[in-house]
Amino acid sequence: MLQDLDKLAARIGQLVQTVRQLQAERTDLHARLARADTERQALERRCAELDEQFMTLSAKAGEHASEMSDLRTQLEAGQQDARGQAEQLRVQLESERAAAETREQALLRQIKDQEQDSGQLRFAAHQARERVDALLARLPGGQVQEGGA
Repeated sequence: MLQDLDKLAARIGQLVQTVRQLQAERTDLHARLARADTERQALERRCAELDEQFMTLSAKAGEHASEMSDLRTQLEAGQQDARGQAEQLRVQLESERAAAETREQALLRQIKDQEQDSGQLRFAAHQARERVDALLARLPGGQVQEGGA
């Protein structure tokens, strides 16, 4: 019976040692659980911060896309206006160029006509001078002036 008691005492000692070991493991697991919970909470906060940043950046991206669309629309309208003005100026320039060419041709014709008229007038004046000289030469005591005018 003593032997049974010794075995029982040894078995109880093993159980006590196992219980202490389990309690130590339990304490260690509680500590690990607490650290894991703290880490989980930190990760949840970080996730919430990242979600908030994502939402903010997403909203800004939407605003920027809207602004880009507005600017693109304004740019296209400005380009269309510029094209229209350029076309108007081109048409106006062509019209003014054609009018200038017409005026130039008219002025050249007028100059040519005036040169013809001037030549005819010089010829007529020269003939008139010769007639006057001839008339003066036929008159008694008339002298012909050389080089007249």
